[in-house]
Amino acid sequence: MFEEIKDKVHDIELADGTYKVEFTMNCLCELEELVGTVEAGELPPGYRSTRAMLWAGLREHHPEITLEEAGKLLPLPRMAEVNVKLSAALMDAFNPSDSLKKEQEGPDGENPTGP
Repeated sequence: MFEEIKDKVHDIELADGTYKVEFTMNCLCELEELVGTVEAGELPPGYRSTRAMLWAGLREHHPEITLEEAGKLLPLPRMAEVNVKLSAALMDAFNPSDSLKKEQEGPDGENPTGP
């Protein structure tokens, strides 16, 4: 499952600023401990999964942030947008070309960055 992981850093705008998100092997293991198996970037839906995904992605560059603090960083009005960016970063660990396309499409499958 993890043999094709490629480390890549994504910037993500949260409630109080921009943070670096990266899903390394260790981050994925910590995420897996919270939500169960992480297969090719797929997680069970829900707020806990989103918070866990954010926290795990922050671990590499912001290890001081706790799980609860990660939840406080999630801007509820922009939850769909943040979730798309987190999912893209998570997918990037497994398949970089798919994550870039998903991030460019936006939360509703639209393409806000191009025609």
